[in-house]
Amino acid sequence: MLSDGQFYRVGGHSPIKVNVRVIAATHQDLEVRVARRPVSGRLFHRLNVIRLRLPALRERREDIPLLVRHFMQKSARELGMEAKGMSDAALRSLVNLPWSGNVRQLENVCHYLTVMAPGQVVEVGDLPLI
Repeated sequence: MLSDGQFYRVGGHSPIKVNVRVIAATHQDLEVRVARRPVSGRLFHRLNVIRLRLPALRERREDIPLLVRHFMQKSARELGMEAKGMSDAALRSLVNLPWSGNVRQLENVCHYLTVMAPGQVVEVGDLPLI
C-alpha cells in the first residue's frame, strides 16, 4: 500500500519501496460524489489531506499576459523558432476570452499562433476562433 511506503507492480510479487506524495486534481465535487457512492470514501479521505483551490483562468485574467509570454516562448523553443510577440490588441482579446478549457486551452492557442501566425507579432486577425 502506497501509504506504507511501498507498492507492488501489476503481476509482481515483491514490494517496491518508495517515498512519494500524490497530488490529484479534479473539477468534480468529490464530497458529493462520495455521498452518492461512485467514489470510495477511503480514497477521498486519503487524498483529502491538503486541499488547494486553483481558480479557473477566467477568474485570474491578470495572469494571462504572463502565461501567454511563457507559452509563446516555450512553443518557439520546442519548434526551434524565434518567439513571436503579441500586439496589445491581440493580448487584450486573449485576456477577454472565456477560457472554458483553462490553461491547457491557452497553451494550445499559443502553440497554434507560434506555428500559424504569419508575422513575428501576433495581431487580432491571427487569433483562432474560440
